[in-house]
Parts: sequence; structure tokens; C-alpha cells
Amino acid sequence: MTTKKLSLNKIQSQSIILDAKDETNVEGRGSGKSNKIGWKILRSYRSMPRGIVLTAGQTFVQLLTRTLPATFSFLERNGLYRDVHWVIGRRPPKKWDLPYECPLKFDNYISFNNGFAIMLGSQDRDGSCRGPSVQGVIADEALTLDKEQIDNEVVPTNRGNDTFFGHLHFNHFWHLSSSMPINPESKWLLEYSKYYETEAGIDIINIWKRIVKMQLDLIELTDAKEFASQWNEISRIRKTMAPFVSKDNRLFMFGNALDNLTNVGFNFIKEARANMTNLSFLVEIMNMIMDKVEDCYYQLQEDKQIYHNSYDYSYVDKLEFIDKAIADKTSLCDLDCNKNQPLEIVFDWGGRISCMLVMQHGFNDRDNFINEFFVKPETGNVMIDNVIDKFCNYYRMNNDRTIYFYRDRFGDIRQANSSRSYNEQAIARLMANNWKVIPMLHPGLEPPQHEKYLLWSNILRENNPKFARIGINGNKCKNLILSMSNTKVIEKDGRFTKDKKSERSLTIPQEEATHFGDAADKIVWTKYHHSLQSFASTFIPFSFSNK
Repeated sequence: MTTKKLSLNKIQSQSIILDAKDETNVEGRGSGKSNKIGWKILRSYRSMPRGIVLTAGQTFVQLLTRTLPATFSFLERNGLYRDVHWVIGRRPPKKWDLPYECPLKFDNYISFNNGFAIMLGSQDRDGSCRGPSVQGVIADEALTLDKEQIDNEVVPTNRGNDTFFGHLHFNHFWHLSSSMPINPESKWLLEYSKYYETEAGIDIINIWKRIVKMQLDLIELTDAKEFASQWNEISRIRKTMAPFVSKDNRLFMFGNALDNLTNVGFNFIKEARANMTNLSFLVEIMNMIMDKVEDCYYQLQEDKQIYHNSYDYSYVDKLEFIDKAIADKTSLCDLDCNKNQPLEIVFDWGGRISCMLVMQHGFNDRDNFINEFFVKPETGNVMIDNVIDKFCNYYRMNNDRTIYFYRDRFGDIRQANSSRSYNEQAIARLMANNWKVIPMLHPGLEPPQHEKYLLWSNILRENNPKFARIGINGNKCKNLILSMSNTKVIEKDGRFTKDKKSERSLTIPQEEATHFGDAADKIVWTKYHHSLQSFASTFIPFSFSNK
């Protein structure tokens, strides 16, 4: 058996040394927060034989694809091997001890040789976070979790066995791990940082904002002396928000990949900067605190319109564990896709990006945007062919081969280098892949911006039954959500329009610009414009401040 070196970075070491009962980590990708989760599991395994810890996530698929692989790697580096020291998804060997509160089924359990177990629970599976009392809770990607559901389902579960574990200071511990929350509904995580201000007068939020901005400048520096000077200044400022445990035994920590350069290397940052979208890099790698766009064109209500419970576990549960992690590569895993009904698609064709949205009615009794695809020319793709091929490959298992094709009117214009328009080429390629295509067309040319704004506002308010109910798959349509959340509304002479500067920007990645929102406009306007025309009332836009 080989020995593998375990190297801890500074924020990992601080977490272990401070040893708080409850801990919240808001840290970017590459910072090493998965090793912190691994450490909490290893500590529980060693200290709580026959105890149970709950690992919670928004979806079971998220746990399988993001949380568990890093956890397994950490366990192996500490000498605990699968099928030797632990098993997953099946009853443990007879010679092993069982938990004090033994489950009837072990489908969603990782069982260890000393009776310790990890229960896997997800919010998109009703009741999966309920069960035996546990000794602690670990929540990965906590920004995706519903706080009310945590309070109602998970908190009561964390009441474990005090008879055997009451002497441990971390019995009933909490460990919340997450990348930076963007939407207001998930910023409850940052509330755990307030003790820095109240107990020590440390404005940790603004200090972190300053550090990230300085780090962004640092990445661009090429002069060694300037780099060293900037690095030292960042280190000095970092010390002003040194982590400490609150009076109620809670620890909050910010971090990003620059805290873990010993393990990931500076090239990791450079490559991420070059290959990721700008917003993804700022949030996922740099862990930047993002302020929401004021006066947004789309007044999305995350708790109503965005859903994450989109996986069909009747299909996933039939798979072997090794296959579950790749189960979301076709529509077979999608709960919001009825494979026996037609699909609706819409495009926003362009020279810098071609975007495609997929919609279907039914799930949650709404018209849902269930998927998105895009292709850029700089990747060497033939954009029309490649975006259609992505769609066809994903939905190749659908039984109903009918598509309602909502035409982008600009896509009807014939191109100088082709005898066929974008729409004609797309339809031909869909038909070549055995899809029956039914074209749909909205009235006029491009939908009028002012009227679209009024239509969207009434739809998203959800206070009038005359207007449709829209849903957006939060797992599959992330760029659509970003596009809608970051599109500003402009008011001029009493009429509203979009701020479309992002489409002309050379620095904003085009999948984060207004293109996806434009595609959504076309299908929503075509299907529902009549609702606005029949709505005889004076409209007053909500949540809009006229500055």
C-alpha cells in the first residue's frame, strides 16, 4: 500500500487548529475546501464509531459528481480505501459493526468498518434528509440549499446520540461549504460572518472585496518586483481579517485558489482566467462578492421561478454507483423532460455566439426552460451544426421526435456565404437527425422591448392567473439565469428597453451577455403576447427605481 503525502494550506491548517464546533467556508474552486470536508469526515470516523453524519446537498447528482469524489480521494490519502475500510450503497460486511441507529436500507449510505456511517441526503428527494438522528451535518455547495428546508428537515435530525458522544465538543457539529452566493436568496450564508464586526470590529466583507480586487491586479503583473510588492501588501491586509472562533463556537472563513498555490500552482489561476467565462472566473475561482444589478429588466423570483429538483431518480437509482455520476448526459435523467411529448426550441443567432433554449410544458404545471446550449466561433465550430448536434445528442433517447421551432426573425436573413438562412440550415440538420420540425413565428419583427418588459413583469410577479407560469432549470440553464439577472432596464420617455451594452463588450463573455435573455423573449412573446393585449389595467412596474 503506497503512502501519499497530505499537504495542507494555511486556511486548511487554521480550520483544523481552531477546531470550531460549527464552521462556514465560503471559498472558491481550488481553495481546498473539499479537504476540509474530508477532514471533518475523518475526524468523525475516528472519534464517533457507530455514529452517523449527514452529508446534504441540493441534488443527489450533485453529491455524486462534486462532493463525493474529492471526499473519496481525501480518505484514500489517509489510508481508508473503498471496499476495504468502507463501502457505498450496500449493506456492510457482516463482521463490521453497525451504527447505533441502524438504517433499514443502506442505498444512500457510506458504511465504515467501525460502524461509522455517512448518510447522503438531498433536498430534491423528499424526506432523504430525514432519518436517524445524526452526530453532525456537512452541507456542500450550501448556496444551492433552501434555508427554510434546512431548518425544517435537517436541523431536527442533528440531535444524535449524546449517551455515547456527548463528551465530544463537536458533537452535533455543522459544516457549511460553498462557493460565493450570487442571488439574494442564497446570501444567508454571509450572515454567519457578522460576528467579525460585532465581536472584533472587523469589516470582513469589504476587506475581502478589497483583497480580491488586488489579487486580480496581481494576476496581470509581469514585473517580479511589482508582483512581490503587491503580494506582500495583500498578505498584510489578509492578516487584518485573521480567522477566529466566535463566542458561540462558530468559525467563518473566506478563501480562494490563491490561498492554495502550493497545491494547485499559479498556472491553475492563469489557465482558469484564459478558459473560463469572466463571471464564472470571478465567482468560482476568485470568490468575488457580486452585487446584484439594480433596476433589472427581469424581476426573477428565485423561490418561484428557479427549480433544482430536476433529476429523475427512478432512472438514476437503477444505475450502478459508478454510472450515477454521468447519468445527466442525456435526457433520461431529467425529471422535467417528458420523453413522450414534443419539445420547443428557440435561438438567438449571432456572429459572436449562437444560443439555444429548450422549453417544455408540464413539470410543476409550468412552461419550463429545461436546457440551454451555445457555441462560439472561436472554438473552431461551425456554429449552426454544432449547437444543433449538441441538442440532438442530448435528446437522442426521446420517444417523441416533434419539435416546435420558434424562429429568430434575424435568422431568416440569408447569409452572404450560404444559399440558406440560419433557420433553414438548422431545420435541415434537425430533420436529418430524424426530428419533425414545426416552425412557429412571432408577430412583427423583433418583439418590442417596452411591451416585452411589461409582459415579463406580469409573468414573473405571478399575481394574475391570466399570465403564464414560467420555470427555469437551475441546474441546466445557468447562463440564462445569469443573463436575465444581469440585464439592466433603461427608461426613456416613459418606455422601457434593455441595456444591451454587454453584447458589444470585448471583455464580457457572450454567454453572460443579453443573448440568452433575448432568446427567452422570443418564445415567451410568441406564446403569450396575447395575455398582455387582453390585460386592461394600468401597469406599474415593481421593484424599479427611477434614478
